[in-house]
Order: sequence, then structure tokens, then C-alpha cells
Amino acid sequence: MVVYAEPTDEKLTKGMLEKTPNHTVVQKISRPKELILLFWVDERNKGSLFYTDRDMFKVAADTRARNIEKSPWYIEDLHKIYKLPVLAIHDIGTRVYEIMNEHEGKAKIREVGIFSYCGLDGPISYHSIVYPPVDPINAVNQMNISGWAAIKFNWIKEGAMCVLYGNQSAWYQNSFAEKLSHLENFKNVEVWGQTNFAYGSFFPDYRVSSTDRNVGIGWSYNPVYLVGGLLSEGWAATCIRLKSAASLTREELKEFPKARPMLSYINGSKIRKSHQGVFNDHRPHI
Repeated sequence: MVVYAEPTDEKLTKGMLEKTPNHTVVQKISRPKELILLFWVDERNKGSLFYTDRDMFKVAADTRARNIEKSPWYIEDLHKIYKLPVLAIHDIGTRVYEIMNEHEGKAKIREVGIFSYCGLDGPISYHSIVYPPVDPINAVNQMNISGWAAIKFNWIKEGAMCVLYGNQSAWYQNSFAEKLSHLENFKNVEVWGQTNFAYGSFFPDYRVSSTDRNVGIGWSYNPVYLVGGLLSEGWAATCIRLKSAASLTREELKEFPKARPMLSYINGSKIRKSHQGVFNDHRPHI
């Protein structure tokens, strides 16, 4: 008689034995789900009645979800992707708590992505007061670092990451991304952030826009990546070719501004400096 363990999804009882016709005994061991939580701020533009920025954040989260599903490591029965609109930044902690309860505390978090505007003190929800605020008078739309420290993440042991796609989230020394990576509840998690302002792009490694996206429309088709760039590069990043910007070849992309690099940290130490295409790209790698 041969006994061996067979990993399955979490719906199976841990340690269950099953006899097969050839008298092999299979022990089915449950494996906790690995969760990918993609948050995007669902509010109208700052100082406006329009929701075009929200559309950009939403489609950027959709793009990340599709890219994950096409990744070689993705296993449908093991990984579960959540795309989560939030109104206030503190809602992130609430949603993490609810989802972990949904999985009875057994699931592990593989990745968190936050698609929003951001500042030196972290992600911003312009139209919602955040608790606890960075400052109760002057900075009520960003969450105090103590609020981030209180979120009950349950990360996988190796390879977990948190990505802050908004402006300047890893700008200079002691950036918000670096501060997060020092927190106990982000221990051994690779925290990524932007080194500059973030703009919508068709590609993760070059900043490429279009005339309609420049005026806040056209987000609902083709990929969207939030990439770092300079305000002065806006025209240079605009594709005015007859062909679709999304169909540019790798050689043609060299005519456009390179995406400003992101930085990543683990436990307060800088790990990588790269564009997000190293983990988030709809194109097959060559």
C-alpha cells in the first residue's frame, strides 16, 4: 500500500483519506486559498463632478487582474482575485477583515494593490474623511500610519507584495512605501511605490497615452497602467499615429518616454528599482 499527499483546494477536509481501486490510499490535504486584493478609489475627480479618474483606477485594477490570470504561477483553484472599490482609505482595513472572515481566517494574502491618488503620506480619498487621519485639521483624506499598522493582513510566508500605484508613494528617502515596509504587519512583504507622479499608460515600461485619454476618456478599452512620469512629458507620451497606441511594437515604444522607475522595499531595505512590467505586463515576455 502506498500513501501520499495530494494538494487540493481549501474545500476539502484536511487529512481526509480515500481508497482507490488499486488499493492506494490518497490523503487529501487542504491548501489555503491565496488572495489577491486589488483596491481602487471609487470617487469623483478632485474639485469636479466627473468620475474619469475613477474609471482610470478601475480599469488599471482590471488590467492587473487579467495579467494575473495569464501568469504562469496562477492556479484557478488556489488563487482568488478580489477587485474592491473603496470610498475612504480606511475602508481597506474593513474589507480585509471581512474577506478574511469569509475564509474563516484560513486564507493567505499573496498581493495587495492600491490604485488611487497618493501623496507623501500615502493613498488619498479626496471626498471622504479618513480615520485615523494623518492630521485632523490639515490632512483628513489620508490615513495615519497607525491605521495602516492596525490592518490584520495574513500574508503568505514568501513572495507577498503590496503595490502602491499612486503618485510619489516611494518618493525620496523615508517615503510612504518605505515606512509601510517597516511595520510589523508588513514584515517580509515587498512594498512597491512610485518615485514620481503617476499617469495612465497603455504599457507598463513606457508612458504612452492618446488624445482621448489626455482629456480623461477612453479608459474602458485596452490596458491601463499607472506609470511614473513628468508633467512636461505629456505631449511626448501622446501617440498620434494612425495605428492604435495599444498596438505599438517594442521598437516603436522607444520613441516614447520611459516610465519612471518604481522602488520596492522589504523590512525597510530597498530591494529593487524597476518599472512595474517586471510583474505586471499583458505582453508575453521574450
